[in-house]
Amino acid sequence: MSKRVEKKYSIRDELKERTYRFALRILKLASMLPDTEVSKVIKRQLCKSGTSVGSNLEEADGSLTLNDFVYKVDAVFNAF
Repeated sequence: MSKRVEKKYSIRDELKERTYRFALRILKLASMLPDTEVSKVIKRQLCKSGTSVGSNLEEADGSLTLNDFVYKVDAVFNAF
């Protein structure tokens, strides 16, 4: 396997790992919020947006075309 391919896979793996750890931290943060009516709404949105980054990245990774990949990765970065 060439160095370029190895680097590509290591960057991909690192992004997956980082988004996974980010999602875990978001879920831990949400679990620390009180159980009030207002915080329940905030928790739900926080969990949805915090975990969607990794799922959008996974979806982009499975893209069939370069244009589709770029579009989906752009959605990941716009989520921040």
